[in-house]
Amino acid sequence: MHKPIFIEQKRNEPTDTKQLGYSIIVPTHKHKAVPAVYKVIFGKKYLIWKGKSLLQSCEILAKSISAGISKMNRGIPIPETDYLCHVLKHIKSTRCTSASVVVEADDFMDEFETIDGLKVLKFEQRLLDEADGDAMCLNNNEQAYVPVNNIWISQATKNQFLKWYQNRRKK
Repeated sequence: MHKPIFIEQKRNEPTDTKQLGYSIIVPTHKHKAVPAVYKVIFGKKYLIWKGKSLLQSCEILAKSISAGISKMNRGIPIPETDYLCHVLKHIKSTRCTSASVVVEADDFMDEFETIDGLKVLKFEQRLLDEADGDAMCLNNNEQAYVPVNNIWISQATKNQFLKWYQNRRKK
């Protein structure tokens, strides 16, 4: 039986996800385990992403990047629709060995200590809109990613965001 791997976290230093996969330096010493919208910087390029918990989200991203690189190394193509397609191609072509995180916002908790999922999605969308046409942006989506199976963004909130997104696109 495998023992779970826990990343040792020092309170005054960032955390590195390299024990779990690809190395991502996460500013856990400045940002707690809160919902965040952030940029992952790969050399000169970046990916806009979000998560319920900053470190946990980056750990999942690190594992996904490692798995993607492993597939590419075995000759398995990464579909253009995969959210990490441009990230993986960039890492392979530049041999970028690590990334760092810049938190854009982490003030998504309301007065009842619940996550304002709509605020998260709208903030991510604003960053994606600003990055539209930016060759440095590695995202392949124009719309904020609306997760299918999660509990921190309710279906009602997802529907509200999609309605807001459609209405603003019509203007």
